[in-house]
Amino acid sequence: MHIPGDPIGKKRPRFARIGKDVRTYKDPKEETAEGIWAWKAKALIPSGFQKIPKGCAVHLDIQFQFVRPSAHFGTGRNRDKLKPSAPVEHTQTPDVENCEKFACDVMTKMLEIWADDCQVVSCMSSKQWADSGEEGETRIWVDWDEAEAERLRPAQAIRDAKAEERRRQRAIEKRQSGVSRPAD
Repeated sequence: MHIPGDPIGKKRPRFARIGKDVRTYKDPKEETAEGIWAWKAKALIPSGFQKIPKGCAVHLDIQFQFVRPSAHFGTGRNRDKLKPSAPVEHTQTPDVENCEKFACDVMTKMLEIWADDCQVVSCMSSKQWADSGEEGETRIWVDWDEAEAERLRPAQAIRDAKAEERRRQRAIEKRQSGVSRPAD
């Protein structure tokens, strides 16, 4: 899967004090970025793809490719040539771990590629500069044992059905408790 655009790193949660309580929230810019990234990635998922069931090990190989800033290049007729002082490796923010976390969170929560992040048992990742004229992108290779996934899918379907039934039951109880509550 090749998702176009500069890779994004997961940001730390934000905290706000409201009276005596402290609330945790996400940066709204990050939520927007997650939605855009998921929309781009969803178009690359083959039709008929089934979620990798819980219990099936997932192996990832991720390459984060960043666009070089214009300061890395010369000026005038040398504008396409890399300066000798330009760094070879991408040694600045975002950290490779934060980029991994962002990609895994979107693939788990929004794209539902697999059931839970804990299924990822290995992840080889790197970040690098794009070559001159290339765009930034995130390249992801996902590998799993398809035979194991087929064996686990019926159990996952049962767990999903039970979870849906619990959600429905809680919604019914919530509606009933709201209706029968005595007035103060």
